[in-house]
Amino acid sequence: MKINVFNKGFHYSQDGHGNRLVIHLQGCNLRCPWCANPEGLEMGGIMMQKQENRPPRLSCEEWEIEDLLKLCRESSSLFFDGGGVTFTGGEPTMQNEALRQALEALGEMGIHTVLETNATSVTLPDLFPLVGQLIMDFKTADPKKHQMVLGPGGKILIKNIQTALENHRDLLIRFPLIYGFNTSEDDLDGFLSVIGEGPKPHGVFEFLPYHEFGREKWRQCGLEYHQQKAYVPEETLRVFEEAFRNHHLQVAHT
Repeated sequence: MKINVFNKGFHYSQDGHGNRLVIHLQGCNLRCPWCANPEGLEMGGIMMQKQENRPPRLSCEEWEIEDLLKLCRESSSLFFDGGGVTFTGGEPTMQNEALRQALEALGEMGIHTVLETNATSVTLPDLFPLVGQLIMDFKTADPKKHQMVLGPGGKILIKNIQTALENHRDLLIRFPLIYGFNTSEDDLDGFLSVIGEGPKPHGVFEFLPYHEFGREKWRQCGLEYHQQKAYVPEETLRVFEEAFRNHHLQVAHT
């Protein structure tokens, strides 16, 4: 079986525990206006414009799963401090069967796995037993707002988060904070209503304020970057973190 990849490389602690080989899988079902990896949106890839001395190129490469697994196996000496392989995107569940095969094989090799996901796939809970650490994005608790701004799946997202809180042994839920989209008091109340009060034995929470790291890549993809005035005041970040701590929820900074 083949799997489409648009980027890969090593990162320490930002995409799971320890030093990790991070593999970006092509394709996403959402269209977040602030997306940092627009080259990963389309399943067939996006033609990247000419950059300096590089000719135009398709954003993704097609890999045989066995070749990708070989790369992971050969990289295992670099998986220090509890590291391993992270699948992110795009949205990795868009290539669900190939992803499942890769996770199963890595588990058989004894390699720790992380899955970063927007959590809008109905098949996501089936992957829980194959994933060492689960990282879920939670952008809004309002399914109508989710549908209007990001795309479908808001109700599935909430269900998957609640299922993961009950069932997954190592869970990180991240909240990308976008001023004017999900930073109001109602948004905070919505997040807390889904998470619930009280310590989560295996769950921690992280707030990620808006950045423009993807703006230049939108240009390289021939796309217009529409997100404006989205930076989050430091005070807002503190309010969200303090509210979670007051609900006895563990806040992380990775």
